[in-house]
Amino acid sequence: MKNRLYPTWDEIEKFHNPLTEGEEHLARFLDDTLPEEWMIFVEPYLNGTRPDIVVFNPQVGVMIYEVKDWNLNFYHWKDGQLFVNDAKGSHPIKDPGKQAEYYKTNIIEQLVPQLGEEIDRNSDAFGLVRTGLYFHKMPGEASRAFFNKPSYSFIIGYDDLHDSNLDNIVPYLHLKQSKFMQTEWADEIEWWLKPPFHSIEQAHDFELSSNQKRHAEPQTGHFRLMGVAGSGKTLIIAYRAAKLASQGFKVLVVTYNITLWHYIQDMIKRAPFNFDPRNITRIHFHGFCNDILNKLGVPAPHENYLEKIGSVLNLMTSFGQQKFLPCPNVICDALSHARCSFYVLLTFLRFYRQR
Repeated sequence: MKNRLYPTWDEIEKFHNPLTEGEEHLARFLDDTLPEEWMIFVEPYLNGTRPDIVVFNPQVGVMIYEVKDWNLNFYHWKDGQLFVNDAKGSHPIKDPGKQAEYYKTNIIEQLVPQLGEEIDRNSDAFGLVRTGLYFHKMPGEASRAFFNKPSYSFIIGYDDLHDSNLDNIVPYLHLKQSKFMQTEWADEIEWWLKPPFHSIEQAHDFELSSNQKRHAEPQTGHFRLMGVAGSGKTLIIAYRAAKLASQGFKVLVVTYNITLWHYIQDMIKRAPFNFDPRNITRIHFHGFCNDILNKLGVPAPHENYLEKIGSVLNLMTSFGQQKFLPCPNVICDALSHARCSFYVLLTFLRFYRQR
């Protein structure tokens, strides 16, 4: 049987951070038992986020698993918040179900938005991307009783991992073709899960003027580039990002909105350099904010975002202090004003992201 595990087991064994016992156990079970048309991705790229395990059939859909080696006897719910008990007492912890749903939202709202639009039109298409939880140290019945929520439709424990139970581990396992999945969506999903190396031969329609190239060459320091619409600002950023990626740097590109995100994504794919696409994380501003909030376990506002951002930032700062991540004074001072610039806010969020 051809390899359908990405990366391979040899590559996984060289991970800087080894898989947990539960992650390896679930991955090996799926690799041993799933039909060969299902691909398995262990900690895939997914534009900078790293879900534990993803299984994907281009004809059927995606299953995202969040894996925990937890003993749920040390966890409890209070007012909808999950808490863990340890030697220091009881403290809140991120709900793994919400984390899995966050990966799903990232796919259908940003990476493959056409899929999300189809789901908005037809709720039956919601099953194209599903999520689940695997608790390696707990039996399935106890795990499902603990997360007694309708939204968590797939929760399994160690005793659920057997061949006869595959349909309850990977939904639509024996479906040959979903009537909702489209080839272009499947291709996009696979690209994000396993982005191919970008070669210089793929470059096309990417010409810079001498003045644009002067600004596009990477330099150290902070710069603000201003120009009228159509002057090539996006082209310059794409060139700079691709060149840095070709030199092995990790690059973050944040756009003001999702429309610009799609445009610069297209520009980067045309860039005249050899580079690994996984060296570049592309994200729009609100998505970047939500990534930070998700990592800190801070609820993101779903409406009146700009009006509520001040209170959210204050909450982030308090979370940072709890986690011994003090905010630099210069950033905190800027944030204390009623209105702070996009650049200052981005600098603040980038500081937390780096930690």
